[in-house]
Amino acid sequence: MTTRRSFLMGLTAAGARAAAAPFRDFVHVTDTHLINPAGVHPRLLEARRHFAHTRRTLPADLKAFRRDWRAEFAFLTGDLVDVYSFEGERRQVVTGQVEEFAKIAAASPLELYAGLGNHDVQHYGLLEGKVAADQSNVEEAKAAWIRSVACFRHGTYYAFHRDVGKTRWRFLMLNNGFYGHLPAAVQRAPERGLGRGQADWLAGQCRRYPEDPLVLGAHVPPRDGALAEIEQALGERRRLTLLFTGHIHESNYVRELPFRTARAFHVATPAYATRASQFRRVRLWEDRLELAAPGGRGEFDRELPIESR
Repeated sequence: MTTRRSFLMGLTAAGARAAAAPFRDFVHVTDTHLINPAGVHPRLLEARRHFAHTRRTLPADLKAFRRDWRAEFAFLTGDLVDVYSFEGERRQVVTGQVEEFAKIAAASPLELYAGLGNHDVQHYGLLEGKVAADQSNVEEAKAAWIRSVACFRHGTYYAFHRDVGKTRWRFLMLNNGFYGHLPAAVQRAPERGLGRGQADWLAGQCRRYPEDPLVLGAHVPPRDGALAEIEQALGERRRLTLLFTGHIHESNYVRELPFRTARAFHVATPAYATRASQFRRVRLWEDRLELAAPGGRGEFDRELPIESR
């Protein structure tokens, strides 16, 4: 018969084994595009119905990541919801999307570390019968995310870490989802960079922790000036850097970036909303990182050492 004492001893032993594990696992998930349909104009729901399934599948998969793979957390790189707010049937603004995601996050058996995508800070309305995106409410949207979801309590870009043996893996979630959508005839050039404040924060983190391997998260794959900002921030780092992104939905690759620093790789994972099996398992070791291809099987097929060239 199992007594309370033996049960507690079993928990203690299990905890000791977990603490002594030589690796730690997480999953990269991106572009979940969750939709709460309450009050939304039917024409908008019809236009976005191809993403309706994620509201049902995401809670179940978060449980499976923990149960089947013992993942400690999920690293979600934006477009958490399909949109911050919708137009309603009476042309009113309908919110509640952030709060719907927050309920799923609060019930998740593993921690969620999320970043914001372009959809997370925009409004969908109807303009001449077509869906029109508007990001002019970006500050209101950011405030809702900070107020509602725990990982944003210190802001929409932030840091955390995980220790494996003597190695501290440093995680930095960036916010590059805003690029200036307006539902107007006059089109403006999109904003692609991190912004001075965020770029300075990233550089400060890299200077402060030069010996830690680095995992960056961003929604939009940086290019041109934005990519140069990241390279400049990395400085003279000697250990591995990875950049996980989403946004482009169907792409799947691990590409080395042409940086002058230690080895840096861009990891693109397909959108969860396109198929619920699209997520990537990642394992941290003291001396390396392992990646699985998306598709649901979780078999590791790529290994990257933390040391420089």
